[in-house]
Amino acid sequence: MPSLEESLANPRASSGAQVVIGLSRQPGTEWDYSGGSYLLLELIIEEVSGQPFTDYIQQTIFDPLEMSRSTYDYLGDQQNTAQSLTIEAQAVPFYRYAAASATGLATTARDLTAFLQAQISAGPNSAPLPSNRLEQMRAPQASLFGVPIWGLGTILYAENETAEFVFGHSGQNEPAINSEARINPSNGNGIIVLVNGAPSLATRLGNLWTIWQTGRPDFLSLGAEFQRAMPWFGTGVLLILLAAIFGFWRSKH
Repeated sequence: MPSLEESLANPRASSGAQVVIGLSRQPGTEWDYSGGSYLLLELIIEEVSGQPFTDYIQQTIFDPLEMSRSTYDYLGDQQNTAQSLTIEAQAVPFYRYAAASATGLATTARDLTAFLQAQISAGPNSAPLPSNRLEQMRAPQASLFGVPIWGLGTILYAENETAEFVFGHSGQNEPAINSEARINPSNGNGIIVLVNGAPSLATRLGNLWTIWQTGRPDFLSLGAEFQRAMPWFGTGVLLILLAAIFGFWRSKH
């Protein structure tokens, strides 16, 4: 396995795509999703704490929240793990991800439940951050067409009835892994979906859940909603054109 510094200098995407981690724009001028930036955060954590990243997360998050089935170790060495599948439902060997902070976490629905609950409630198993810091992480940092969509690492899916945001994160990777973890802070409801063998099923279920919770589609589903509406839109335009042509023909006769 490459070291963290080697991964930063020569990253390898699981899809086989050619990628580079580097400064592509002036800091503070524009937002964009960047898995490579999480490698930089991982390096900062190691240099500030003096510990390996995985040890630091174990001590500060996994242990306090009793997330006993969460690990950055190679999934193939773990017991009772879900098999990785392709879209055609063919079993494949477990991938080993060099980028622990961006792609390396293996966990369970039970552990993610504890993690989500810690974001909105105080108690013996609360998150290792004060509530005001957690609220800062959910404050809008990036927008799309004027609509807030990202906090500090959290996706802001849709605004709820108390002017807060359903928040969480969506994950997708090779060969066909898709995961969703979302929570509505106004009522404490959440959804967790972990899927192998379908690259977008978990996200689609998360989209529907968000509509159910807020009455609004989240920004991830807007593209799908637009595609779904296009045939009806095209049919409407065609009917209008035919009616206009027929009206013009009637006026001439």
